[in-house]
Amino acid sequence: MLNFKKRKIASNILKIIISCALLFWLYNKFKDELIQIPNLLNNANWLYIILGLLSIFLCQLFSVFRWKVCTDQLKLFEVNNKALFKMYFISIFLNNFLPTNLAGDFIRAYLLKKDFKNFNWINCATSVFIDRISGLILIAFFALLSVNLLSFKYNLPKKLIISTDWIFFSLIIFIITMFVIWDIILKFKVLKSFFNISNNFFKAIIIKISQNLNKINRSLKLLNNKGAILFYIKIFLWSLSLQFLAILALKLFCLGLNFNFDILELTLFHTISVLGILVLPNISGIGIREGIYANLALLLGLSASQGITLSLFWLLGFSLVSLIGVPFLINSQYRIPE
Repeated sequence: MLNFKKRKIASNILKIIISCALLFWLYNKFKDELIQIPNLLNNANWLYIILGLLSIFLCQLFSVFRWKVCTDQLKLFEVNNKALFKMYFISIFLNNFLPTNLAGDFIRAYLLKKDFKNFNWINCATSVFIDRISGLILIAFFALLSVNLLSFKYNLPKKLIISTDWIFFSLIIFIITMFVIWDIILKFKVLKSFFNISNNFFKAIIIKISQNLNKINRSLKLLNNKGAILFYIKIFLWSLSLQFLAILALKLFCLGLNFNFDILELTLFHTISVLGILVLPNISGIGIREGIYANLALLLGLSASQGITLSLFWLLGFSLVSLIGVPFLINSQYRIPE
């Protein structure tokens, strides 16, 4: 337990160091551009900014509806949209404001199991996993699409195009491989062949692993039962709506700040920043998002100061929306594990 806490502290310190280092790098590289940011706000149209905040809220609300589709498919019918709304906003608040070692997705699964003790823990975790991976696939696809389409308009580096293509196809290959390996393990009962191990300790461990694998397999089978096609269509449509609202929020911020980024450019900013934040340890994407927006703006021959300002408005908007989770956390009996 002590070693776990030490690793947790070390991980949080690493996140803070990386975020601070990136902010220091941004300040030194874009010092002149950062000075221009206050001037960019002078003529802001705050009606568009408020509409952008509303779009971010709707984006998170649609995330709750997508999660509900996943829980229903996994036979977790007792949980309603209101309960999922509370859990979701508690998770994004904790994930956004605290340098916690826990990802918001784990917190969601934990809260779902905490509120509904009769639910299978594997099903709770699977609902969150499917919800997340469906979004990532679409984000990676849009990143792939925007990079390749913009390559006709701008002289984008081949490294960026190849890297984006590689991320998308690697994600698809990983998912397919995972399901194939899973099917092989369960179908040919690989683990059961080791049950003759004489040492009872290792035998007990293997039996436990096999039991958990079978639980996960039962959860995954629920995703391919009758009505699975309709389920995947719903997931796709909700994911598509989420990305539309996220990009719409950025476009509304641009209109409010008098920036001239088009939809394709904003799609590139949003998708590449989301993928970048997944790769490096960070706190709320601070430093990473701003760096990606600034460098992509320069790459497209646009203003780095505008790119940084846009990223800061996204961070501010998402942070304000995530505050909705505060009253739910205060008024609940939840105790998030350390």
